[in-house]
Amino acid sequence: MSKKKLFTNVKSIVALAAIATLTMSSIAPAATVNYLASPQEALQKASTSKLRNVMYYGDWSIWGGEGNFFPKDIAVDQLTHLNLAFMDFTKNGELVFCDKDANIGHPLGNAGVTYGDVNGGIVNEFQSLREKNPNLKIGTSLGGWSKSNNFTWVARDPQTRAKFIKNVLDFMEYANLDFVDFDWEYPGEVRAADKVDNKNDMGNPDSIPADKENYITMLKEFRVALDAKEKTLGKEYEMSAALPMAHGKTNVGINVNEMFKILDFGNIMTYDAAGAWSDTSGHQTALYDNPNDPFAGKGFSVNSSIKKYLELGAPSEKLVIGAAYYTRGWEKVSNDVPDKNLPGLFGKATKVNKDSDGTLAYGATNYSPVKPGDGGRNGGVWGWRNHSDLKSKYSGLKEYWDDTAKAPYMYNESTGAFFTYDNPRSIAEKTKYVKDNNLGGMIAWMASQDKQTDSTKRDELTKATKEGLFGKDALPTYKIVQPKVYAKAAVTSSKPAWGNGGAVTIDLKNDCKIQTSGQTIQLTETAAKTLKHTKLYIKTSGVKITGGEYPAPAVKEENGYYVLSFDGSEQKLIKPGASMKFNLKTDKVLNGLDGIVSIEMTQRMHANGPEFGRVTLYEGTGSGGTTEPVPVPETPEVDVKEWNVNTVYDQGQTCKYKGITYEAKWYSKGENPETPWTAWKKVN
Repeated sequence: MSKKKLFTNVKSIVALAAIATLTMSSIAPAATVNYLASPQEALQKASTSKLRNVMYYGDWSIWGGEGNFFPKDIAVDQLTHLNLAFMDFTKNGELVFCDKDANIGHPLGNAGVTYGDVNGGIVNEFQSLREKNPNLKIGTSLGGWSKSNNFTWVARDPQTRAKFIKNVLDFMEYANLDFVDFDWEYPGEVRAADKVDNKNDMGNPDSIPADKENYITMLKEFRVALDAKEKTLGKEYEMSAALPMAHGKTNVGINVNEMFKILDFGNIMTYDAAGAWSDTSGHQTALYDNPNDPFAGKGFSVNSSIKKYLELGAPSEKLVIGAAYYTRGWEKVSNDVPDKNLPGLFGKATKVNKDSDGTLAYGATNYSPVKPGDGGRNGGVWGWRNHSDLKSKYSGLKEYWDDTAKAPYMYNESTGAFFTYDNPRSIAEKTKYVKDNNLGGMIAWMASQDKQTDSTKRDELTKATKEGLFGKDALPTYKIVQPKVYAKAAVTSSKPAWGNGGAVTIDLKNDCKIQTSGQTIQLTETAAKTLKHTKLYIKTSGVKITGGEYPAPAVKEENGYYVLSFDGSEQKLIKPGASMKFNLKTDKVLNGLDGIVSIEMTQRMHANGPEFGRVTLYEGTGSGGTTEPVPVPETPEVDVKEWNVNTVYDQGQTCKYKGITYEAKWYSKGENPETPWTAWKKVN
């Protein structure tokens, strides 16, 4: 999206295109196109009439520039789709994390998660959010303003396209996503990188005219592969694309008629229509054009943009329009304007402020100070959550409402400061427009910039969108398809050598292998196939479980089950190929496994996360226990060596020390087995 960047501030964009004409009336829905122009193997994809409330979440939101906004505070109860921005990729089609720590490493304040754990990061935490809201679809956005250049290389080569598509599909599977969003800014348009604003900005220098049709070819091939993935995994996927609002960019790079035969929906980026790159103030996200706007009629309002998409063949119900949760602003704008009832609107700006490289600029100060290579342009960018801070910084601002454009702005006639944005009133107008014109819903950029209301959630504008689209009605629902659980349990019973009662031994194994190549895919595959913070639910008949032996946790009775929660540092994660073995004490010796009715398992992303993926590991007859001893096979003699200070011992390995056998509970080197609180436990 045009305003996006990969660090703490928001991206400025280049000069927008010229002028055409506009009708101010509302649009009429176009005929729906429900077929796919693709290779013969492709499945026909019909569009959905369900409204969508789509939220973008930037992976840099967890850092200080966005107030350390963790996913747990996203208002997911108001959303239908949550879109993680962004996933980067190389010109050879390999996926790359823009911020690896944020995506798969950061604990995000979750109990039991430490830096580098496979259950850390945003990608995993999104799974917990969906468990809290079964209406939520989660996805990722590919590219973005700063990372779009490699699209042209991927799209133009058949082999690279195939590799890229496979990598994206693998990532979607292992991250358990429901949709993918293509954000190419912009096909066919050459742009130099802006290293002052973002040292990681690639620009779009390699773009070629053939991008327009190569884009369609890539999307068609992706649709075919995605349909096949749906059949394999038994779940429904969606495809979307972030698309330009301006007619000029659409004409150059977007084959609208063909694209909307492939996509489930298109996110029209109806914001950043005006900003500090221009010497004239204006609305950045107006619903309708004001006829006094020098850019009127070129697609720089919602209505003007949507009319063009419909004329080019897009079905109305697939068009999703945008809301801006941030301002754009000018430092000094004259009040010599065409409409005296709207002071400052379409006034001339003066360069009086400086960017980080020392050049004069039209833009007002941002919430975050300019910094070379990391938000180095002054563009008057303040999140909605910082609206009061903005008014404190620029005292004397007065809010105005343009009832023609259905858009707010703030202006100080004395100083010339001018800011344009969305607020609850303008969002209400946009949601009404969506419903009146049979559109597909709303997108918002972005979650961290919303304002906190009565909880830790930042949700003021998000709630306004949900209420405008759905009122008090529940959000549309869909079936969550959980990924395969790679777990097996070997269950046996025995009579201990001493004491009363019996024992049940459970050997829980993560029975899978990591096979996929590519670092990004391997990392997400490992996370997906690791058993995380498991809980066992054991139902018995005529048998009581009285406790457990290490490494079994405390046994609790809940709702007719004996429950074991593995949140300890040693047992919280069982990686592919690893296992965990432990004994449970019973009040009587079992005849085989009589009395054990079932053993079920759930997982959690972290200790306080919601449970998901309940599976049955063992199912027995539950016919009752017996007090008769069960023959226990003799254990063959094992040559246990003496403990050595220089030897490395892994979990489960044994040694002898002063005639006593010890077993390592975890990794150990140089720890005397008699030392208190060591890794060792006595075996005999």
